[in-house]
Amino acid sequence: MEDSSPYQAPGSAPPAPASSAAPPVRLPAEISRPITAMWVVALILAAISLAGLVYAVMQLLKPAGIAPPPLSAALMGGGLLFDLGLYLGTAWGLRKRSRAAACVLLAYYLFGQVLTFVTGQRAPTTGLFMTIIVTFVMIRGTMETFTAHRYIARARHLPPRPRLSEDPAFAARPAPTE
Repeated sequence: MEDSSPYQAPGSAPPAPASSAAPPVRLPAEISRPITAMWVVALILAAISLAGLVYAVMQLLKPAGIAPPPLSAALMGGGLLFDLGLYLGTAWGLRKRSRAAACVLLAYYLFGQVLTFVTGQRAPTTGLFMTIIVTFVMIRGTMETFTAHRYIARARHLPPRPRLSEDPAFAARPAPTE
């Protein structure tokens, strides 16, 4: 026979305690959009590095007769493998809004662009428009990553502001009855 006392605890398991972690803060689009653009650019650069890596490996595997494959192809393949890992790692870090990943990606990209201009591997005007666009996207994404961290910290530490419409002093007055 079951006891139907209202004071008896139910037989089911008690509800799980509320999580002590703060609820996630939703970023406004003007902050999250440049970060998303930056990690998409990092994925595009990773795809370009992967294509170069496949080309370098194909050069190494091509039968060259008696001579061994050139060392430059092996070095290029190793450098492209490093590029691929760095771009994929920083893209993942940017997806998680890591400030360090944003700074590393920006510095590495700028270092690579300066190095190609200084060593004369391409003419100064070749690809200049794309370089300017990608640099702008990366600088903006890095700045917004820092802004996102400030926004999240401010949202977690400050209570939500009361709205004026909820204040009783600004409530609508009932219509007079006659």
